[in-house]
Amino acid sequence: MVREQIQKLTLLINTVILVLTKDGSDLIETLRKAIEETKIDFEKQKISVTVTAGVAKKDTSLTVDRWIDNADEKLYFGKNNGKNRVVN
Repeated sequence: MVREQIQKLTLLINTVILVLTKDGSDLIETLRKAIEETKIDFEKQKISVTVTAGVAKKDTSLTVDRWIDNADEKLYFGKNNGKNRVVN
């Protein structure tokens, strides 16, 4: 039951976030660490949440869709290679 609810929560959180700053990777890494260190009370249990993110630098030669695709590819690389990381 709990595992099923956590899986639903995981599916809900899978999202694309665009960070338009020079230090976007640092910002996402700071966020990842803060989330990792936070314990959530859920049905009388403490659970941990991790974040895997793909970060793609803005390239003016690419369309916005291709830019998002680049970040998405990096996200899935991170998920398939250990999770809980920021992939640049």
